[in-house]
Amino acid sequence: GGGLVAPPGIGAGRSKEQEAAATEAARLRTQLQFAPAVAAAEADATRQKKLAEAQAEQQAEAPKRQQRFQQALQAARNVETSIDRALQMIGPMSTGFVGARLRGVEGSPAYNLAAEIETVKANLGFDRLQQMREASPTGGALGAIAVQELVALQSTVANLDPNQSPEQLRANLQRVRDHYARWRAAVEQSLREEGQQGQQQQAGGPRPPAPGTIEDGYRFKGGDPANPSNWERV
Repeated sequence: GGGLVAPPGIGAGRSKEQEAAATEAARLRTQLQFAPAVAAAEADATRQKKLAEAQAEQQAEAPKRQQRFQQALQAARNVETSIDRALQMIGPMSTGFVGARLRGVEGSPAYNLAAEIETVKANLGFDRLQQMREASPTGGALGAIAVQELVALQSTVANLDPNQSPEQLRANLQRVRDHYARWRAAVEQSLREEGQQGQQQQAGGPRPPAPGTIEDGYRFKGGDPANPSNWERV
C-alpha cells in the first residue's frame, strides 16, 4: 500500500518485533543514502532565500545610498573647485615672506589665498573625511582605492601652508586635488557598476554564486546552483 518493502529474508522465521526492527533499519539506510542530497537541497533553498532577501534589502536602500553618494561627490567637486581657485591665486604677493606680511590686509591676494586654503582644510577634517568614507565603495579594487585616497588626504592637511614657496604650495594643493579626483572616480565607477548589477538582477533574477563559493559547508562546483549534485561538502 505504498509503504517501504522489507528486504528479502525479513519475515522468515522472525517475530513481528524483529520484522519491525529490520524494516526500520531499511528505512534509516534509505534516509542516510539520500541525506547529502536532501541537506544540499535544503541548504540551497536557504541560500536562495537569504540571497533574495539581501538583494531586496539592497534595492530598497539603493535610492538612499545613491543620494548619499551623490552628495559626497558634489562636496568633492566643490573642494576641487576651491583648490582650482587657490591654485590661480598663488604668486609672489600671496605666498612666502611677502604673503605672510600681507595676509592681514583684507582683500589682498595673500588674504584671499589664505581664506581659500582654510576652506580646503575644513573639508579635510575628520568629520568630512568620515562622511566620504561612509560614501565610499566597500570591498574589491574600488573600495581599496577609495580608502587609500582618504588615508592620503588625511595626511595632506599639515602641508597646506600659505607661508610656503609658490612652487611648494602649488605642488601640495595639486596633490590634494589628485587624491580627491581619484576618490571621486572610484565612487562614480562603483555607482555605475551598482546600476548595471541592478539592471541585471531585474532582468534575470538573482545571480548564481561563482564556482568555488562555499556556503553552509558546501562548495559550489558550477552549473545550476539549484541542482544539489553541483555542490560538494567541504
